[in-house]
Amino acid sequence: MEFIYLSSLQQLDLVILPLLSVCSITNIIIYVNEGVPLVFKDKKRVNKDLLVTIFLVLSILVCTFGMIGDFGFKESIYYIFLIILTASVYLWERRLFIRDYSKYIKKYEEEIAFKDLIYDLVVNTKSTQLDENGIYEKILKVAIKSIKDAEKGSLIKIDEDHGVRFVAVEGYDYNVAKRIEFSLETTFLYIKTNGKLDRTVRIDNSEEFNIKYNDEKLAKQFQRLGSFQAIATLVTPIIVDNKAIGMLNLDSTKKDAFVKSDFKKIEIFASKAADIIEYFEKSKEFEKLSKYDKMTGAFNKDYFNELHIDIHNSKDVLSYVLGIIDFNNLKEINKKFGYDVGDMLLIELVENIKKFLPKEASLARYSGDQFILIFPNENVDLCNANIKMIEDYSLRNPLKINGQEVFMQLSYGVAVYPSDTDKCKDMIVIAEERANG
Repeated sequence: MEFIYLSSLQQLDLVILPLLSVCSITNIIIYVNEGVPLVFKDKKRVNKDLLVTIFLVLSILVCTFGMIGDFGFKESIYYIFLIILTASVYLWERRLFIRDYSKYIKKYEEEIAFKDLIYDLVVNTKSTQLDENGIYEKILKVAIKSIKDAEKGSLIKIDEDHGVRFVAVEGYDYNVAKRIEFSLETTFLYIKTNGKLDRTVRIDNSEEFNIKYNDEKLAKQFQRLGSFQAIATLVTPIIVDNKAIGMLNLDSTKKDAFVKSDFKKIEIFASKAADIIEYFEKSKEFEKLSKYDKMTGAFNKDYFNELHIDIHNSKDVLSYVLGIIDFNNLKEINKKFGYDVGDMLLIELVENIKKFLPKEASLARYSGDQFILIFPNENVDLCNANIKMIEDYSLRNPLKINGQEVFMQLSYGVAVYPSDTDKCKDMIVIAEERANG
């Protein structure tokens, strides 16, 4: 049997060549299959990996040549140096890879947490029965939680007349905030965007900005609120149907607070907040249409019937009074003066009725010229007295049309549960009979 003699360098090659091959193949697979480096979405990171892979492949070629070549001492020194350099480059690249991967994992975890907060805000806010203030407070709290350096904040609503008001604050006194009177033109966002309200801005010194752009009185109001404690403020518009309806302010006491990624986050957040506010506004409008008479603002017939049944069946209501008011001369007024005058009188009648209604009582427009009232746990004499005051007040305050006084002729009747009847429908029948009697 004949033995093949290998030099020391060739023996070293037998160890290094497989290692370099594995490293190269691993890098090529990661690059081709769009693995972790491309997940980083960092071109520098990908290009760096590609260069290292090319360097490894060249080193493999050199090592292969070393297996079949016959090196002298000088060439051996160069060869060993190349191997050390290759190992150093690879280890350096792996160290950077691990560092970048750790950053990616941290960033990925932050994005997941942010998405969870957004999901919680959108789903839970829409599914819970929060009032308007509750909605705004929830939006602000989640916004502060989702932006790393945010410590305090406020949510401002823009009115149609360009007036602005605080609807939620976090870290400040709301009682102080709601008393501040200021206009849209004095806000950070309006000034920094030249009135466009179309992008997110950062204010690096809130106190200096306030003193520079606002008058002394307004600056003092913000000083009492404590907003000057903020060193940095991040402000973004809340836009619905291409119109700014509010703005979200996040404050921090850190000098270098709010990096570029925070701008993107707060804009995504503001977009979702706009969806929630729009959903809430539409829900309110839908509720209004389903419950209220469009012209007078009183409850409509369908909703009142539901309310009447609930009160009638309630264990907390031992007795109640149901009253009916008929506007007897409405048809005559419509014919003589027109429907616009009749509508004005209907609106005025509802306003008159509301002036004398107890807090617990409810009012509905039951038909074109008929209104119905319900008084839970009230004394019948008191209810009669309230309705009589409504009638007297309407007679003393006629509507003037072209110098002519137009009076409302009213009649009313009441029914008492359970002394008159214990049946829900019969209460209305009895009250109508007494109103017409």
